[in-house]
Formats: sequence, C-alpha cells, structure tokens
Amino acid sequence: VRACVPDLYCDIAAKSNFGGIDWIWNVFKVEDEHLLECVGLDAVCTIRFLHLGFNMAFVGCLNALVLIPVYMTAEVTDANSDTDNWLSKSNIGYLRNQDQRLYATVISSYIFFGSAMYLILQEFKWYTTNRHKFLSRLSPENYTVFVSGLPPEIRSSATLLEHFRKTLQSDEVFDATIAVDIPKLDILVAKRAKMVDDFEHLVNVYETTRTKPAQFPSSFLLGSS
Repeated sequence: VRACVPDLYCDIAAKSNFGGIDWIWNVFKVEDEHLLECVGLDAVCTIRFLHLGFNMAFVGCLNALVLIPVYMTAEVTDANSDTDNWLSKSNIGYLRNQDQRLYATVISSYIFFGSAMYLILQEFKWYTTNRHKFLSRLSPENYTVFVSGLPPEIRSSATLLEHFRKTLQSDEVFDATIAVDIPKLDILVAKRAKMVDDFEHLVNVYETTRTKPAQFPSSFLLGSS
C-alpha cells in the first residue's frame, strides 16, 4: 500500500517486489526465536501445529498422486462393471478382493503413518528444547506468582511486598502489585479518553478550516457536568 500511495511512501516500500502481497513472502521468513520473543510459546506452538498438519496433508497428496491412477486402472469385474463415475473409480472401493493393487495401499499407509510419526517426533524434540529455553529466560511472566484471597490488612502493593519479603526472608521479591476492580473509575477514565479524542478532533478541524466549532461534542457536556 505504501508503494502505491505517495503520502505513505517510505524506504521500506521501495524494496517491495510484489506490491501489496509482498508481506506474504516475508511471513514465511520469520524465525521461531523471533516469534517466541514477540508472541510467546503458545502462539508459536499453534503455528507449528498448523505447519505440521500442512506437511502431513502434503504427504497424503503425494500418496494420492500414486494411488488414484492405480485404482482407476483396476481390472473391470462384475462387482465394479456398473461404476461409471470417475470419483468412484479413484478410491479403494473400485478394487476387487485380493487385487495386487492393494499392496500400493499398504505401502502408502506405511509411508503416511511413518512420516506422521517422524514429524511428530521432531515437534516433540523442538518443544522440549524450546520450552525449557523459554521458561528459563529472564522475563516477568516466568517469575510472577498470582495470589488470591488476600486478607484486608495486606491489600495494598506496599504491604503485600513487605509481607512476601518477610515471609520468604529474601529481598529477591522484586515487586508486588494489587489488581483492583474499580468499574466507576474505569468509566470516568473512558469518558476522559473520549473527551480528549473529541478535543483533538476540534483542534484539527480548527487548524484545517480556521473555523471555530459552533457546537461542542456531547462528551464535553458530560465532562463539564
């Protein structure tokens, strides 16, 4: 998009070779380590699971390229002589009992399940290595403990921090924060954010048209009340 719109043009857009679809090719170049840093282990495992499914489906497609011609060239017998649909001829049901072509089905099944077991084994190895690496890195989510049911006397960040440091007899407790439920304050903060957006819009309109607004937005009236 930036390469097509002059106002959005930049140096990165100048390096684009495929225009608006150039980002698709760059997605496949992202390394797992970079994804681990940006989106976490769960998201990377989901992406790799989808990639595993793609690889297994690809093996199945390769098997189909061999099996479909094998099935369709089967000998015509009384059991399948009335079959005139090519889709029915391209599956194992078109073969007669004890047909030699069934060996192709057996070999293909071993290829598919062997490939699936190999791919799953590789994913287990990757997960074991990267899970330990991810959990051992110095990041807040790996060293954070969530506690509920606190007594009223320690329901503040300062007292909670002091409590844990005394209980554990260690200064390695870095911080403690109380998560509070304050719906009324959240409503006021949302109104303030709406008022700021409206005010910035009015300023932008005035700087563009040099015309003062004749009517204030409703958020200004709510804020003034």
